Amino acid sequence: MDEKKTEQKATFIIKVLYRQNATWQGTVHWVEKNLDRPFRSEMELLKLMNSAGDKKWEEILSGGAESPAAPENSARPKG
Repeated sequence: MDEKKTEQKATFIIKVLYRQNATWQGTVHWVEKNLDRPFRSEMELLKLMNSAGDKKWEEILSGGAESPAAPENSARPKG
C-alpha cells in the first residue's frame, strides 16, 4: 500500500502594507484560487499559507467559520 499523497502547489502574492509593532501587516493572494486575505502578523501569514490546502480559507472568507487569527471585528489593512 504505497500510495503517494499528491500535494498541490500553491502560489501566493504577498503585499506588505505596513510594518507596525515589529511585525508585518498586509494582504496575501492565493493565485490558484483567486482568493485574498488580510493578515496582521508574520505568524498569521504563515498560518494562512499553511492552511491553503484546507477548507479553512474558503470557510473564513465566506464567513462560515471563525478563525482566531481573523476575528470578525478586526480591521482590514487599507490599500
